[in-house]
Amino acid sequence: MFFTKSPKNAITHALENPRILDESSINAQQARRLLDRIVGYKLSPLLSSKIQKGLSAGRVQSSTLKIVVDREKEIRAFKEEEFWSIDALFNKTIEASLVEF
Repeated sequence: MFFTKSPKNAITHALENPRILDESSINAQQARRLLDRIVGYKLSPLLSSKIQKGLSAGRVQSSTLKIVVDREKEIRAFKEEEFWSIDALFNKTIEASLVEF
């Protein structure tokens, strides 16, 4: 695979090195494009109105947003619970921990 920062070089390279089209790769790209549009059309208006005007979303942004939302739900559902750990050393040879009281 040939990667370059210059579109001109990439196009020149592609024209000089033709290859057979891979139908699986084409289908996968079309599926990604369709998914971007489906998800983006539903999520982009929300992002644009709540976060920043003109902001749009696709597959990566959608899954990232879901992770952030899920984590925020976990944080809000957290119930603080006090606990103590008591450790002791007897006669410099016996170690003990209080596990349950």
